[in-house]
Amino acid sequence: MKTFLFFPEHLEDAKISILGAPYDLNSSRRYGSRFAPDSVRAESRDMESNFMGMELSHLPVEDIGNTETGGWKRFTKSLHEKVNIIKEKGSVPVVIGGDHSITPEIIRSIGRRDIHVVSIDAHLDFDRELFGNTHSHACPRRWEAEMLGAEKIHIIGIRSWPTKSMIDAKEAGVHIIDAKEIMEKGMEYVIKSLPEGDVYLTIDIDGIDPAYAPGTGTPEPFGLMPKDVLAIIERLSKRIVGMDVVEICPPCDVNGITSSLGAHFISAFIASFFSR
Repeated sequence: MKTFLFFPEHLEDAKISILGAPYDLNSSRRYGSRFAPDSVRAESRDMESNFMGMELSHLPVEDIGNTETGGWKRFTKSLHEKVNIIKEKGSVPVVIGGDHSITPEIIRSIGRRDIHVVSIDAHLDFDRELFGNTHSHACPRRWEAEMLGAEKIHIIGIRSWPTKSMIDAKEAGVHIIDAKEIMEKGMEYVIKSLPEGDVYLTIDIDGIDPAYAPGTGTPEPFGLMPKDVLAIIERLSKRIVGMDVVEICPPCDVNGITSSLGAHFISAFIASFFSR
């Protein structure tokens, strides 16, 4: 297997474990995020091993490959098994999706109810169902709120949502900072609003403006800049117990720049996690 940044496939004392989750059958527009794990890995192997002053090549990081594919039950069974293996060795799972429906299943496997979820996204993802599908990528924040409590869900950068879902989310107590609020108050306001304690960070690539990340099935203009996401990663890195980068759609990409951006976000987390 061609791994992320040439990290080994197995490392007994790994502190970060990369996992691919090539599942996109819960997408609602353009399919293709199932190709992202291998595309992000391919882009990573053209990156330098030193990220902003941190040499990554000798850090205790492994890439254990991809989950099984197929239907939802087979996929989630494989996902839970892989995340449990990572958890048992005390490593932090970093999952490359796939669509956003995978995130609640990763959190379920991590098995902690005391963590916050920080979601960078263009969309609210608080629907009960979409086109009759309760596992749709339009629903994960709702299921995470039911698992952890709505007050532990923090959504950053949204600029498109169904009115009913927004009413439900606000009434439940979800923390929301939309894109317009970020434009008016700046990223320092966002950084100060991040939760204390351990967090799960989920980065939907459509949260970033499509000028920087065109390769997604659900692009929305007026999004975050990559440096904004970098600031969030660096602020949270020491408290991240799991992370994913989802909704990269290589068939919609231009010269691989979105897959490359996803690879750089993962490298940024690795560098910041191990920095002194």
